[in-house]
Amino acid sequence: MAQRDIVDHSTRYTIAEGDPVPRGLETWAVVRTRVVDELTLAPPLNPIQLTTNLPRSKVRVGRDGICGLVARPRDVSGEMLTPGALTITVEAASYLPRDLGEAIRTARRTLNAPAFSGATTLGVLPPDAVPPRQFRPGRGVLLERPAPIQPDQITTVASQPLAPASVPLADPVDATRVVGSQVMGLPLDLPDQPLHRAEPLRLRVH
Repeated sequence: MAQRDIVDHSTRYTIAEGDPVPRGLETWAVVRTRVVDELTLAPPLNPIQLTTNLPRSKVRVGRDGICGLVARPRDVSGEMLTPGALTITVEAASYLPRDLGEAIRTARRTLNAPAFSGATTLGVLPPDAVPPRQFRPGRGVLLERPAPIQPDQITTVASQPLAPASVPLADPVDATRVVGSQVMGLPLDLPDQPLHRAEPLRLRVH
């Protein structure tokens, strides 16, 4: 870490530059998905739009139908971890809007055993996909606060999980969580979302 000294009159101050920003204050992708045409399975040609109730988040739309939300995890962890609190709708011209609520619910996880303070592995249900989708190494992990006055924990996946229901953590659990506590990967990785065409497809038969 770089340091520099500043002398003010007879007092010397040493300033450390580049202190790491706490994980919760960095800007992360918090939700990610890919939108496709229901028939061609290719990204729609018309621009994609997302509507969400998640405060302090921003919509991002990239190439190949990839889209989602970015935010500081500390600002949105409450809504992200509360079942039913996060709503997202995706749409494009000539297609019907699609509610992502069911996909969000399916992507969530809960603890299948208590996570005691100091633990470095979480047990989650339902198990993750094989290979892992929500909890790949280096991805973020949001762990629900143990009490209303305490913060949610934000850490990362330390290594390749040994089992689909196991999540190895880069940082130990900071306070004991009970069975059923909410857990999710960051970004919440949703499968491809097919958009249904608003008008019937006309076929010409020769």
